[in-house]
Amino acid sequence: MEKPLLAFYGHHKCATTWIRSIIEIVCLYTGRKVQTFDNSKQFENDLLEYIKKKNLNFICYTNVTLKYVLPLGKILGFHIIRDPRDIINSAYFSHLHSHPTKGWSELEDHRAALKKLDKEEGLLRELDFSESVLRDMESWDYNQENVLEIKYEDFIHNTFEIMLSSFEHLQLIDLKRPTIRSKIMDIFNDINSYLHYNLKGVWFFRNTKKAIPAYKLLESIHSLRFASLAGRNRGEENVKSHYRKGESGDWKNHFTDKVSEKFNDKYKGLLEKLDYIDELK
Repeated sequence: MEKPLLAFYGHHKCATTWIRSIIEIVCLYTGRKVQTFDNSKQFENDLLEYIKKKNLNFICYTNVTLKYVLPLGKILGFHIIRDPRDIINSAYFSHLHSHPTKGWSELEDHRAALKKLDKEEGLLRELDFSESVLRDMESWDYNQENVLEIKYEDFIHNTFEIMLSSFEHLQLIDLKRPTIRSKIMDIFNDINSYLHYNLKGVWFFRNTKKAIPAYKLLESIHSLRFASLAGRNRGEENVKSHYRKGESGDWKNHFTDKVSEKFNDKYKGLLEKLDYIDELK
């Protein structure tokens, strides 16, 4: 039976790289065909047609724009957002130091400009450069029953629980207590997934699992935790690393009055709409 289409929707600097890594593990285990999109050019501005053409059954749209996913209908998915000020703050350091520029000529020019500016002026420039990210969050429909809404701030403090809930929402997790027999079969499935990944699409036998056991998902999450990827604890900063700090609210350490004033003027009402009203101060 054909597997139904599922989706993860995210935005720049909202843990999308990390979440995508977990999704790829789950899709390998369940034999799903997944593809990641950073922009609409990658699916030729027609996401539904591209999915049909490539026979995809899981998509990761990491800079999601609502108009492109509406034609997909009410597919199951989950969507993550973050305090817009932290997005600007994180994007500034990433665009200045660590984000790959290959295929993104605009970022090459932006980085060159940031290197000539002090931090305050750089953050002011970032408010304009990353506008499309914040506008996509602003225009998103947050009342879709089929889409589970997640805040980055909750996610980083309750990662295991939220990932379990997300994949349960997608009907991709097996919550039953594992047996010795099922664990043996899981080993064969792991070998099969490993061979498929390293032999570029070749299956030793076809993965037919509908869901990943909860313990396997939790193992994957633990192996890819911040401390493991960054080589340091969450909160310990390395401005030149993709995993810079991993904390919420860091904008308060970098926004000056001038930056806050421009943010509030340019994105008036955004914090209230995204329910970050309690974080206004």
